[in-house]
Amino acid sequence: SRGLGDVYKRQGTGVAWLPESLIEADLASKSLVRAGSKNWTVALDIRLHRNKQYSNRLTRSIWSFLEARQSLSLLSAPLSSPT
Repeated sequence: SRGLGDVYKRQGTGVAWLPESLIEADLASKSLVRAGSKNWTVALDIRLHRNKQYSNRLTRSIWSFLEARQSLSLLSAPLSSPT
């Protein structure tokens, strides 16, 4: 299968900021290389929040789908209502 790195290589983009987890094979085969040193690596946390009070079937389904794929439970707290 083609990786994300292949898309950028085919487009001749030159420089891209890509999640390392998606281009590990490209880095290992040296078909992609880092533009800078390891100091350029940026840690990134992605956090999801939901308002349980206004949840519907679709948002509950999405949340369940994501939660089933996490090693830790997705935590959420109800948001306070606007005053």
